[in-house]
Amino acid sequence: METETRINGYERKNLKSGRKLDFISDDEVYLGSLKDRFQKNLQAIKLSKIIEQENRYATKQEQEILNKFSG
Repeated sequence: METETRINGYERKNLKSGRKLDFISDDEVYLGSLKDRFQKNLQAIKLSKIIEQENRYATKQEQEILNKFSG
């Protein structure tokens, strides 16, 4: 398994599963109050860090949370 060193200094293994990765699309990502969007963004960022630390792909349920990130 290959490894790569990222810009932030973390070394990460390149996973090759051979499976198609599709994120669930939600047209309502930008709806809601600023507070609601902030909380969804924060939740997505925390989850993203966990997934990256565990060096794995997001599950379908996790993809739904990550898809609510609006920047």
